[in-house]
Parts: sequence; structure tokens; C-alpha cells
Amino acid sequence: QRLRVEYKEQAHLGDVIYPEIYEWKQEDTQATAQTTFLRAEDGRCYCICEMIDGEKNA
Repeated sequence: QRLRVEYKEQAHLGDVIYPEIYEWKQEDTQATAQTTFLRAEDGRCYCICEMIDGEKNA
């Protein structure tokens, strides 16, 4: 497994953060990945987090 986090902008006390979560699965290898964006109310991105689980049949 691999985790990658990229910080874009600092959040401040009182900011409301909205997570957007996307997931995909590669059918032939059963590899999966989840990407989470932590966003402000106006759509600005605070952080991107990717969790990747590599090829399971390799």
C-alpha cells in the first residue's frame, strides 16, 4: 500500500471542511485507489490524500 498527501493551503480555526471521496478499482489486477480532497466552502482545496493498494494478483 502507498499513501500520498499533498497540502495545498492551511486551514484556520473555524473553517468548515468538506471531504470529496473518489474510489476506483482496476478489474484485471484488483488494484484499488481512494482519493480524498479536503475543500473549503468556496471550493478551495486544503489537502489531497491518495491511498493506493497495488496489484493483488501480481
